[in-house]
Amino acid sequence: MNASPAVLLPTLLVTVALTFWAWCLVDLVRTDERDVRALSKPAWLVIVVLGSAVGGAFWCVLGRPAQG
Repeated sequence: MNASPAVLLPTLLVTVALTFWAWCLVDLVRTDERDVRALSKPAWLVIVVLGSAVGGAFWCVLGRPAQG
């Protein structure tokens, strides 16, 4: 039984989005409160949890500690 690309592509996209969201959530929890940018850590937690992958993207761009 072969799955069609019409089924595989959405499944792959959902899997990637959930994996990214989970990584962002773990990264946020492990980040020290003093290193969080723009908002407080609890505020970022609400954004990432409720915002799913979009909230995770905001965390990566605006909230994560600057590298370097």
